[in-house]
Amino acid sequence: VFEAPGVRLSLGERKDLDAHLEQSVHLGIRPEALAPVSGEGEAEVEARLELVESLGSEAVLHLTVGSRPLIAKAPPSWSAEPGSRVRLSVRPRGVHVFREGKRIGGAES
Repeated sequence: VFEAPGVRLSLGERKDLDAHLEQSVHLGIRPEALAPVSGEGEAEVEARLELVESLGSEAVLHLTVGSRPLIAKAPPSWSAEPGSRVRLSVRPRGVHVFREGKRIGGAES
């Protein structure tokens, strides 16, 4: 489990991460791996919405988690006001872990 302010993310069975427990790592999350959660569904990331770009076939959400920028994709009908809190679920296959600028292993389904 990866934890940081606004984030509690289960990375599943990732034996490749065992050697990096309790070390500082960076997460890279692909925008298509993030999805807004409606209602009381289970969320792994809580973010502040800065901007919604409506592109016709999808909405691109510009968010911040703490001081870190985050981009997610949503269906074209999705809407919320800038400044609102957005709860997101994460598909583990779209999460990449880095230490000292190098990718650690690969995400499993």
